[in-house]
Amino acid sequence: MRRRAVPFFWSGLEDVEKALRNRTYPAIWARYEAFRDEAYPKELQRIACAQLGNFFLGGLMTCGFAILFQCLVRESEVFRSSALFLAFLLVLCLFWKRDSSGMFRRHPQIFLYGCLSLLYLASVLMGTFWDPDAQAITFMIAFAGTQFFIVDRTLRVLLFDIGWSAFFLVCSFLAKPWSLFEADAMHLATAAAAAFPIAILVTGGYDRVIKRELIGDYFATHEQHTGLQTREMLRPAAERFTGQLLFAAVAEAPSCRMLLDAKGPEEEEKAFLHFAGVLQARFGEKNCFHYFGGTILVLVTGTSEGALLQELRKSMQESERPDFSIYVGYVFGTCAGERDLWNMVRAADRHSRDAQHAPGGICGSFYDRDSA
Repeated sequence: MRRRAVPFFWSGLEDVEKALRNRTYPAIWARYEAFRDEAYPKELQRIACAQLGNFFLGGLMTCGFAILFQCLVRESEVFRSSALFLAFLLVLCLFWKRDSSGMFRRHPQIFLYGCLSLLYLASVLMGTFWDPDAQAITFMIAFAGTQFFIVDRTLRVLLFDIGWSAFFLVCSFLAKPWSLFEADAMHLATAAAAAFPIAILVTGGYDRVIKRELIGDYFATHEQHTGLQTREMLRPAAERFTGQLLFAAVAEAPSCRMLLDAKGPEEEEKAFLHFAGVLQARFGEKNCFHYFGGTILVLVTGTSEGALLQELRKSMQESERPDFSIYVGYVFGTCAGERDLWNMVRAADRHSRDAQHAPGGICGSFYDRDSA
């Protein structure tokens, strides 16, 4: 999957989805949705890892500037709290950087929620039980300021925020006189009025960014009408086939053009779509590629030549009709790398043209690397 910088924008997703849904078949759109549901958590995790780094950087810079300012005004109490938060962030940052097992990077949201919980807990205690005669300010600042760094599903973030808001109110009620509790509640309402919209905008914005990226990733690598992978995906797939006994088959339907002229594009597209669906069902979606025009490439490993030829003949019988004929060329051999893969595909393509004059419409041979 391609990796791009993450922009922040809000509009346009619905228009893109509507246009693509109208241009693709329901089965193809369902495959995209399955791909999106599988890839979405990974993309969310990638962005969350980046935002964790920003959280540590922003926190360390804020504490550093606060300590410098408080040295000038000589506020010893505030200085101690800023120094405490600075030490706290340094320890968490060290844990993040020294995570040799990769556990934190696999679950960055859980790690961030843990960091924020410790930060919120310290700020709540500082503003209630540890200093019951003053208004709580530290928690309000931390609560509103950290919303920019939380990358998760919107509902989870809101539940997290509501839970800590309720915890703060309970602690303030237990530790402070009624007048100060009312002031804390009013200040919390003000902070929440800023924090909740920020959380909704940030998480909603990233949600739309990820979905737009996944739409671009999928339909840049899959043909819209058949759902087949495009031939550009052969290069990243070469590593999967290197060192394997590979069966490369090019299935061609030259009658697509005649069917188009005789019965129109809808009938031609229907026949080719059925042909593509049969091959995908038999050989797997990851092994089928739209080579060009009315041609499909099938790459399969780990089985015998005879078994694959039998599957190909069954696929041809299911797809053929009087006005839609199919010819298959193939090669069978060990793939030594990307260059070898392309040579095998070209050899199978040549055999597909010879297959128009071969018995049963199938022609192929063992892959000869020297002649290729």
